[in-house]
Amino acid sequence: MKFFIKQKFVLCEIIILFVLSLIPFLWFAPNHIIVGLDSGYPVDYEKYLDQRVFTWMASHNFGVDFSAEVGVLPYSSLAALLSHIGIPYFSIQKVLFSFWFFVMLGSTYLFLRYLYSQDKYWFVRLGGTFFYIFNLHLYSFMIQGEQPILASYTLLPLFTLILIKFIRNELSMLKTAVLLNFAYLLFGAGGVRGVPLIGPTILMGATIVLYHFMFSWKKERYSYIKKFAGFLIAFLAIFILFNAYYIIPFISSFSQEFNSQVTIAGGPEGAISWAKFISSNASFTNLFRLQGDNNWYSKPYLFSNAYLENPILILLSFAFSILAWSAPLLVKDKKEKRLLIYFAILALISLFLAAGAHSPFGALYTALMKFVPGFATFRSAWYKFMPGLFFSYSVLLGVAAYYLLQKIKYLSLRTVLGIGLLLFILAYNYPYFQNSNFVHNKPFSLMVDVPEYVKELVSLRNTSSDDYRTLVIPHANTEFTIKTYSWGYWSSYPIFPLMTDKSFVQYDTYLFNDDENAFIKYIYQKLREKDYDSFNKVAKLAHIRYVLLTKDVVYDYYFAPMELPSFYENILQDTSRFTPIWKRGEWVLYEINDLAQLKKIDSISSLTMNSSPVQTIPALLDNSEQPFVLQSQIPETLRKKLPISEIYASFKCLSCTLLTDPDVPIIYYSRVNPGSWLYKIKMQNDLKKMPHDFTSSSSIYSILGFSMKRVSELDIMKPKILVQKVKDDALLTFRSLSANITVLESYLHQQTQSTYDFDLLKSMLSYLTFERENLQKIYAGDFMREDTQLISSLLWSTSHIEKLETELKDILHKYNWETTFIYDLAPSNQNTRTVFIDHIGVQKDAQNKSLLPYAYEIDGRVASLSAETFSKGLELRDIPSYASRLTLFFPSALNLLNNLKPSSVKLPNSTLVCMSSPVQDYLWNKKYRLSVTSTNSSAPKTVFIKRDYSYVATWDYTPEVNNYFTPDITLSPKNTAGEKTSFDFSGKPNDKGASVYLCTDPEFDPVQVYSDISVKEILIPQVYAMEQKGINTKKQPKVDFTRINPTHYRVKVSNATEPYILSFLEGYSPNWRLLSNSKLLPDHFRLNAYANGWYVDKQGSYTLDIVFYTQTTFYKGLIITFISVILGGLFLLFPFLKRKVNNV
Repeated sequence: MKFFIKQKFVLCEIIILFVLSLIPFLWFAPNHIIVGLDSGYPVDYEKYLDQRVFTWMASHNFGVDFSAEVGVLPYSSLAALLSHIGIPYFSIQKVLFSFWFFVMLGSTYLFLRYLYSQDKYWFVRLGGTFFYIFNLHLYSFMIQGEQPILASYTLLPLFTLILIKFIRNELSMLKTAVLLNFAYLLFGAGGVRGVPLIGPTILMGATIVLYHFMFSWKKERYSYIKKFAGFLIAFLAIFILFNAYYIIPFISSFSQEFNSQVTIAGGPEGAISWAKFISSNASFTNLFRLQGDNNWYSKPYLFSNAYLENPILILLSFAFSILAWSAPLLVKDKKEKRLLIYFAILALISLFLAAGAHSPFGALYTALMKFVPGFATFRSAWYKFMPGLFFSYSVLLGVAAYYLLQKIKYLSLRTVLGIGLLLFILAYNYPYFQNSNFVHNKPFSLMVDVPEYVKELVSLRNTSSDDYRTLVIPHANTEFTIKTYSWGYWSSYPIFPLMTDKSFVQYDTYLFNDDENAFIKYIYQKLREKDYDSFNKVAKLAHIRYVLLTKDVVYDYYFAPMELPSFYENILQDTSRFTPIWKRGEWVLYEINDLAQLKKIDSISSLTMNSSPVQTIPALLDNSEQPFVLQSQIPETLRKKLPISEIYASFKCLSCTLLTDPDVPIIYYSRVNPGSWLYKIKMQNDLKKMPHDFTSSSSIYSILGFSMKRVSELDIMKPKILVQKVKDDALLTFRSLSANITVLESYLHQQTQSTYDFDLLKSMLSYLTFERENLQKIYAGDFMREDTQLISSLLWSTSHIEKLETELKDILHKYNWETTFIYDLAPSNQNTRTVFIDHIGVQKDAQNKSLLPYAYEIDGRVASLSAETFSKGLELRDIPSYASRLTLFFPSALNLLNNLKPSSVKLPNSTLVCMSSPVQDYLWNKKYRLSVTSTNSSAPKTVFIKRDYSYVATWDYTPEVNNYFTPDITLSPKNTAGEKTSFDFSGKPNDKGASVYLCTDPEFDPVQVYSDISVKEILIPQVYAMEQKGINTKKQPKVDFTRINPTHYRVKVSNATEPYILSFLEGYSPNWRLLSNSKLLPDHFRLNAYANGWYVDKQGSYTLDIVFYTQTTFYKGLIITFISVILGGLFLLFPFLKRKVNNV
């Protein structure tokens, strides 16, 4: 009892903190949980933990390597533990949130109590704790319950406390290292992935060591360095041992993980662009107000808007910084002042880092990202470094307020004002006491009531014994793969892995490579086109047996629209193809009929090899009936072993580049121009850089660049052109330009139709036209007549450029490139070969029959086509092996504007008369070309394209409601009579249709203004060769398997008489290993663009093991961690146990 009386201040303070930690109980609505956005919370805690104890997560599409995610295991375990011990389902998150609230409050309180332990400093302890935990930076993560961030907030005060005690020689070197590692083990922000979150902790550790080094006596600095060097070695050694459970798996997959994350971030430049975006509002003024979150300034409907618009809150936001920075001035004690100066320095550095790429020091921050290895991980600067500022302020503000209160004579008044300040901190952060801020963009919310039909579907799949995959429809948005549901869920992360370990396949650009993207897109495309045979074939390769229709998706969400569920619902009504086996609420589960399933692990007799780029995977899948590999992914030594029965080679369309407009050249102006004394030196350097071989495309691109440079120099010198020095240099510039033009003329005259580089020719025409127009503008005017040399040079240049333009136009306008296609035939070892023209990319007629070519040309020889078509397209036989180019001539495509009718559109300032028509058979994922010819130069012309769609109202989007016509695309055709204009357009996933309006002013008749009007689908026919290799395969071995866990499969092979391919239809990763009696079988390759295959040369009957390598390293690391933690705990407990023994 005496102890409690003596520690009454401590007990009171702890009770206050405990009461505050119960705030999350105010947030939760009945039967609601937090899930979605960036929360990371599962729907089924124990089922989710069952997945996270493995380094391979099979439930996410084809599977995901989670070797770098093992560090979050403690947080998944905490929620699962609460569930396992019987905490009611809807109370688990309440308890979890309150736990984090309490440990954050507790760690901060422990730190401040260590610094200011006397009872009179109660405000320093409580005020600092309140300020550090009750802030709007933390709140935005607190309402999501992002445990790694909450852990990082907990870690910072604990690390600081332990380090200060070590510096003050209150802890030994080894004990400090052990304590710090225990703190990190518990609150390490999620392992490797959490490193950016502990940026403030790293910053604090580095600055506190340097700060104390600077203030130590010179004679003590050597021992200081020695002390900290020993500590650092001990800390790192124990760190590796304590955290081996995630460090070892991460190292095993580091190269893959690093490359994929760099790719996701868009490379170094992408990381810098993101940093600039995040830092766009992190000015020092905003940071001084403890604000700058980029989300605040673009979402006025959030709680944050009050802090931006309410004048009282704006004024109050400055108070905290003013009070904090006054602390060093109010303290008289030198020792305490030195401590506060350190926190002031930490605050200044945190301010600089939190500003990120924002001016005035943004260039320095981006330089750190470029040149300091690993610093790019701190690309979200404001989010990562603001905790350091709040932590510094928690000390400074608490101390400043204490000393200001001390100036008040009366204790009771000081106490009342102190309590008032504590209440003010809470009141200023009033969103903590609201439960309305979980709706982040109505109708989307972090706190949702997961529908019962969702849980029932998961229960159905969890209790199923099969391991087939389920395809989720409709297709997710391809630009922003956000998953949205009408019951509030919004996240880039799919909901299914949060509930089940069964695999659900959805389009997700965040996780897949290009090969897998092409494969996934093909699955959806074939279902969309009702090509059931192709769909079944690829479903078999993907191990998909079920289709889940989710009718509750928010398909009309403006930011990430999706396809209409009703579109797929109509397709799935075909009961001969799909059987509904379960229906609840808005979800329906179908089983694919007549699907000869490929076992997840099986032997394969032969393969198709694709020697073409990834983009040809859809065509390959259309034309091959067996598993395939990509030549670029198979080493040549392994290629020779594989039983490849056919080789697929798609030919590149050379002329297709002419279907798109050329890039508009841009002039880059130089600082060294004619008239400068450095100009001749510059010209000499350019001459050295000039290519000597003018036959390659790269050299001609270089010449185009140099000619553009010369034009820019002449442009900038126009006002001074008649000054003698400038004139002399300008003539030198003209001579250089003339030399460039002569090279281009020579190159063009050497080319023939069999050697044309259409990309280059298109660029040449674009550049030369741009240069001629600029030269004519530059020297337009009477003053040019004063110098015949300049006039002569100008006329020569422009006349030769015009001649080149004419020759290029003759080449590039020779054919109608919408119906004529030129292909590059790859070399062949055969005397003759057969070329196939696939139905893919071929236009259809009114009866939906393919419009196949009527003639072809091979190296200048034209022949009509009379060959028989086959089921997939057209077959051209006996093509000579020496043939280099194939030209195909197709009939004109069907015009999809076949019902033009008079109409009018009302705009805000005018009314136009129009002809309009819907686009026939419009589909959002197709590309279209609108072509129109002007027949009246004097009539104004405007073309509109309007898509038929609707968007649901959200807080950041309100559908426009007015009586005016609102087109999606507005175009301006060329005005010259007889001139043709073309525009390309496509739609968005939630489109129901589209219409074209060709309009003019009321005094004109649109029929007399426009002619030759058409909308045609843009398609590129696929042309390929299929070389049959004639592999003779014997009977394949029988393969059976048992799934031990997601990272281990036991395979039983019977009667293998020759080498074979073992297929494993789980997502490809180099970490998948095939073992025979613990011996590695090395011939591993990517199969079907996503799966695993092994070449096995072993006869007889035997057992193999497929294991995920990092799982074994995880087990080893877990053992090391367990033993190390036990030893570390015994080391800390040893003095206590020793005293107990001695007392006995």
